[in-house]
Amino acid sequence: MTQQEINRTRMGREALAVLRVGMLMMGAGTGGYRVLRGMKRVARAMNFDGVNADVSINSITCTLRRGKTFRTVVANQANPSVDSSRIAALEHLTRHSAAPLRLEDLNDQLDEIEFRMAPRWPVWVQAIAAGVACSGFAVLNQVSPAQIWIVALAAAIGQLVRVLMTKKHFNQLGTVGLAAATAFLTYTLVSLAASAIGHLPSATFATGHVVSVLFLIPGFPLFSALLDLSRFDIQAGLSRLTYALLIIFAAATPVGLASWIIGQAPLPSQPDAVPSNWYLFAAIATLASTAGFGILFNSNLKMIFWAALAGCFGNTTRLILTHHELTPAPLACFIGGLLIGLLITVINRFDRALPRITLTVPASLTTVPGVAIYRFVYWLNQGDMTQALSNLTTATLWITSVAAGLIVARMVTDRNWAFAHPIDFSHTEPTATFTKIEES
Repeated sequence: MTQQEINRTRMGREALAVLRVGMLMMGAGTGGYRVLRGMKRVARAMNFDGVNADVSINSITCTLRRGKTFRTVVANQANPSVDSSRIAALEHLTRHSAAPLRLEDLNDQLDEIEFRMAPRWPVWVQAIAAGVACSGFAVLNQVSPAQIWIVALAAAIGQLVRVLMTKKHFNQLGTVGLAAATAFLTYTLVSLAASAIGHLPSATFATGHVVSVLFLIPGFPLFSALLDLSRFDIQAGLSRLTYALLIIFAAATPVGLASWIIGQAPLPSQPDAVPSNWYLFAAIATLASTAGFGILFNSNLKMIFWAALAGCFGNTTRLILTHHELTPAPLACFIGGLLIGLLITVINRFDRALPRITLTVPASLTTVPGVAIYRFVYWLNQGDMTQALSNLTTATLWITSVAAGLIVARMVTDRNWAFAHPIDFSHTEPTATFTKIEES
């Protein structure tokens, strides 16, 4: 084999390594923008002269160029997932990639992240976290105290079903549907039993079955899709948005059908008046719910703490503005998202080891109108298009308003993001250094 053939073969292996970086980042749930920048940083450190890539929710096509030679590589994966710890590790790797970066060193680092980073939280902790997250939603949706423990139990059992079916590599939409149906049925059966023995009024137990399935909200693909679309990254944004909508419908449809069959009506459209001390409970519920989602996303303790703090500040502000009718609900959602984004920017400035998306998504999830989404499916099953479209519009406005707040916060605090500054391939940093990822 000639030296030219050897160089071309090695270039192909290096291109596959760059693609592997992108696939791991995409598979961990980070946005298309971060996937592209991570791949470009690594490619620059390996002395490539340019990278062009198309990123979707489950595939990447990229072309890497060195001089007059180029390589195009493609890869895809079946089931997207979310792993905040892996996102942080990969962000750390790509930010510290500097020339000359050897192929063998890069693959060793990727092997460490892909094969030797164990999940932080055991299955039973994840089940408890799902219960805590949905209990927080129960408080925020003014579910009666007698129902909250039933919501927690139903969500925990639903999460166990999701983990079990995921390990068996069952279809992802089927897994979500089964987990939602399990949580709904558990809540209904336990509520009926509690009502029969007099521990729960029979007329009230229907108000908690919606929040017991909200642990299935696809927060990472939903918010990263809207952020990608704001940058006109259409392929990444639309593919992630489509995936998020499929997951939402897979979760809402069995609940909507089951509630229609057994005659459980949706929650009231207008929240009841709340006492002033309720906001303290709402703040605590937001902290708990955000922390629960952080565990489900495999976040470390530092990520969970800061995300919970940002989410508590933004969501409590939104609730006060909405309940006291100080602003329209969509504007309150925008302000809540803006505050979350600005606070996370401050946190990120002090600790670069915490990628923004790993804090932004858990912090924003308590603003998602899961009940309105459920009402949309319920009234759709009933054939009432007026009610269905009204609730769909409400849910869409709230979600896009929160995303708009996050986008504005990002624009005013991140010049690279706002002005789309490209990765400069005309120069590289002098040395490549890797440091072990600290456990938090």
